[in-house]
Amino acid sequence: MSDLTINAEREKTTGWLARVTLADLLFALVMLVAAVMRLVNLNSLPLAPDEAAQAWQTWAFWQPGMNVMLTGSPAYFTLTKLLAQVVGYSDTTVRLVPALFGMGIVFVPWLGRRALGNVTALAASLLLAVSPLQVVIARLAGGDAIALFALLLVVMAYVRFRETAVPTYLALLLGAVGLGLAASPLFYSGMITLLIAWGMQRVIGLSLFASDVPQISREGRKTAVIVGIVVFLAVSSMMFWNPSGLGAAARQAVDWFSQFNPAHNAGAVTDPFLAVARYEPILITLGLLVIIWASWRAHPLASFGIYWIAAVLLLMLAQRGEMSNAVLLTLPGFLMIGLFANEILQEKMSSTGRLVAAGAFLTLMLGLVNLARYVRRFPFEPDKLENVWMILFAFAFSFTILYFILSWNVTAVYQGTLLGLLAFFVFFNWGTGWWMGHYAANDPRERWVTVGTDDDVLVLIPMIRELSNQVTNSIHDLDVFSLVDSPVLRWYLRDLQRVRFGKALPVDTTDEVIITPADTEPTLSSDYMGSDYGLLRTEPESLDVGQTPLIDTLRWWFFHESGISAPESRIILWLRADYSLK
Repeated sequence: MSDLTINAEREKTTGWLARVTLADLLFALVMLVAAVMRLVNLNSLPLAPDEAAQAWQTWAFWQPGMNVMLTGSPAYFTLTKLLAQVVGYSDTTVRLVPALFGMGIVFVPWLGRRALGNVTALAASLLLAVSPLQVVIARLAGGDAIALFALLLVVMAYVRFRETAVPTYLALLLGAVGLGLAASPLFYSGMITLLIAWGMQRVIGLSLFASDVPQISREGRKTAVIVGIVVFLAVSSMMFWNPSGLGAAARQAVDWFSQFNPAHNAGAVTDPFLAVARYEPILITLGLLVIIWASWRAHPLASFGIYWIAAVLLLMLAQRGEMSNAVLLTLPGFLMIGLFANEILQEKMSSTGRLVAAGAFLTLMLGLVNLARYVRRFPFEPDKLENVWMILFAFAFSFTILYFILSWNVTAVYQGTLLGLLAFFVFFNWGTGWWMGHYAANDPRERWVTVGTDDDVLVLIPMIRELSNQVTNSIHDLDVFSLVDSPVLRWYLRDLQRVRFGKALPVDTTDEVIITPADTEPTLSSDYMGSDYGLLRTEPESLDVGQTPLIDTLRWWFFHESGISAPESRIILWLRADYSLK
């Protein structure tokens, strides 16, 4: 009996549990982290205007008497519409599809673990799981998370195709392209940067793979193309229930070209770069180190990552102020950090390396805590520098210890320092990602947010429903007229069948509820009582305030305290005087 037969029989008798490796368990833990970051409390924040517009279009499509022209992502529309037929409409439902695709982004690197290495896949997946930008994108209704998933799947499917020459992976690649073309203009940005990177790699002549491109039969190529076309048509047109979705898919390319807008001011150019520095500091620190390593070692895949990053940076300069392009940097950046970690950690780590890792992590945490303490004390005791001296002493002491260890165990220093840095940035990104995804995704004082929905909306809407229930014995039959035609109000008032929107009040109106802008004084024929609520928050003119902008910025990062106030768009809810909440 051959060895292969013996191994096959052994696998059948031992069962799947015996074949689970430590890497599999660690990856399951990473997926659990990704699920918690993306799926918990999806309805904790009200929908932003862009989210509400797409959610309302999804809800209104099959409502009687409504003509809806799809302006958002056809893929998001199709998948959310099908999901809502099962679980109904809510803030959680309309954000669930992007959240699931956000988890898919974390899973995709695991597909290429045999070609990239377990450490590469685990490191990339872990960094994607806690990435603040990835978490925010996954918790927003829209097609950007679907586009990022499709883009990364294109890369990993190609890696697997070159590794195995299995036609199924070619079909998976073209299926991902079909999904991405119907998802978002962000997919076009990703594919363009990928093609630029591939062209630069071809010009330089550094082959990404040791083997030539596998030869696939004509039947295999034909099947792959059919899969791509079917996926595109299905997600664009909702299985041909919405043929107009094909036009919306075509508009994704038009929208992408429209992002090359020279009219944006010079400040808008820097916003995506500052967002990367704020939310993904690991790309600024470890990323620069990895680029030096890839250039020195001429690592083919890492070199491709350099070209991909360069292409994304050029696109960020060309498409001024397009914040979503900043998220693209996380894909090549985290894959390159994973490749670097895979090479550094090839040798088994010694006890010295583990001590170095613990020391590096504790030193960085000590620096972070003391910096936060100094920022907290600065407004009251600006001359007290004990915490600054503590930071300098800790780093000086750590570098001295590393110097002595370096003289007799270089590998331990490299491995331990890398693990310590990764552990620190995972901790930092977890906290920042949780804050952004669960609390601050509607706060324009954050670098990422330009327009957010005020939390007052979550108080206003239940009050209107309760009023409707008391006045009409139904949550659907209250007469509401709104002079404010906002996607947010359209979404949250969708269950009121007698809600109307207009630019002027009807003569002698007697609607139970009237909604007007806060700066409008309507002429009403009956007695009404008014109360005002916040609707939208917009980006402040400047995020710098006070005499110490750096300290103020750090105070916002650490303690979320700021003297800046985001301008508000407020509304007044007018209630007929003969009605009141009991």
